[in-house]
Amino acid sequence: MSKSTNQTSEPSNRTVEASGTMFPTAEVGQDFLEFFIHFDESSERDASSYEASMQEELDVFLQGYVWQKEPLVLGVSTTLPRALHGKMLVGDNVEDEWVATAALNTLTKKHSNITVQVWDADGEFLLIEAAEALPAWLNPDNSANRVFLRRGHLHIVHQNPTERHMELHTALSFVTDPETPSTRANKVMDAIVLDRLGHATSYSMQPDINHHHVQCMLPPAAALVFQALPHSIAYAVEAFYYRDPTEATQVCRHMQRFPVPSTSTGMATAMVPLTRCMYAQVKQQQFAPPKPFQPTTPRPDADANVVAAAELGMKLCCGLELLCHSRVQDWRGTVWRDAIDALLQDPARKFVPPSDLRPSDDDSWMYVTPEGLEAMLDAADSKLQHQSANDDEDGGESGGQALQTMASLFDKFVHTKSDYEGVATETLPTEVSFNMHALMEILKSGNVGDNLHESPRSEQDTNVDDYFFESED
Repeated sequence: MSKSTNQTSEPSNRTVEASGTMFPTAEVGQDFLEFFIHFDESSERDASSYEASMQEELDVFLQGYVWQKEPLVLGVSTTLPRALHGKMLVGDNVEDEWVATAALNTLTKKHSNITVQVWDADGEFLLIEAAEALPAWLNPDNSANRVFLRRGHLHIVHQNPTERHMELHTALSFVTDPETPSTRANKVMDAIVLDRLGHATSYSMQPDINHHHVQCMLPPAAALVFQALPHSIAYAVEAFYYRDPTEATQVCRHMQRFPVPSTSTGMATAMVPLTRCMYAQVKQQQFAPPKPFQPTTPRPDADANVVAAAELGMKLCCGLELLCHSRVQDWRGTVWRDAIDALLQDPARKFVPPSDLRPSDDDSWMYVTPEGLEAMLDAADSKLQHQSANDDEDGGESGGQALQTMASLFDKFVHTKSDYEGVATETLPTEVSFNMHALMEILKSGNVGDNLHESPRSEQDTNVDDYFFESED
């Protein structure tokens, strides 16, 4: 469900390609969220007069939230006369999209004269979320300018369903005109989307879920940058995570902008706020300390907290050095290298050590024990049993036979006729659901492989409602 955008050019991002190599370097993701806040024609004030106050409302709602890459920032639309506009890169944490959308939806609850339109790199992601409840007439070809948030609810412009492209002003008139039939989405679609937005608010925005604060040993210049320009942390993590090995070796060999002290006593200890996603990206990467860091690297048998702080600080500092060797811009169009250089050249700016240096947050959430995995499987099984009263509860076959049943169904699907309209379904069930309970029983029983080498069941015995799948023909 793609949508053309003509508001602002997407901020440039460094994309590293290793030509002529067997394993090309991963590319920086370009996932984004774009939105418009449309004001009703009856509004007495211009959109620009709302910019500052609405930005303040968003900032209050999002206070303390750590973004994976760019924050949610409003601006006046340059092409639509009665709209605010914004576009943010979300990096590798897609949850930022939902948090931003939840924040925008809160504005629609407080201001009855606005309608929000939002999409991402995949298109109408609100429709993707509610795919199971879409009306039959709605598809990617005719969904443009039909999906909105207004007064805290999802709206779908259902008028003229055969029209492939609805003009924006026409769609907004349908949404806002009380004399026209309501565009409020059906209850199921609305509930699905609002539930997802509620999850972003009640769960993802909680500090103990999204945030991870760590102690880092850093060169004083790097500590100053992270303290004075906190949004640089996300870009430093990205620069490190997507680094080109050859470039990283060359750049970090010298550490020109962030010289490393000759002893560990010259390093600064700082608390660095990360998202859990950022922390995992940095923590799990193997990276030997470049030569400048070797004098300050603690021995492996030193205190584990000191070793971790030194390693994380080294990685983040290298990411910052790599960032300064690129032309990556922030959401305002400012080149990070220029902003960082200006800060470092100001003799009045010094790193201020924290007065209450606390321990790093516990990172046990990154590691799953066998007991924890079983608990998660039990929770998933219980949830699915609650959702579907039609799950097959009586087991029947052994694990190997059940797996062969599933394999047979997949094989039948793969070899089914298909054309430009999709797979022909005359030989497949009309509705298929996955029986999680049966799979859980097999995994827990420990006899998954008992019958893997038994003769496969005949096609007549391979019923699509056995074990893993249920259908209604």
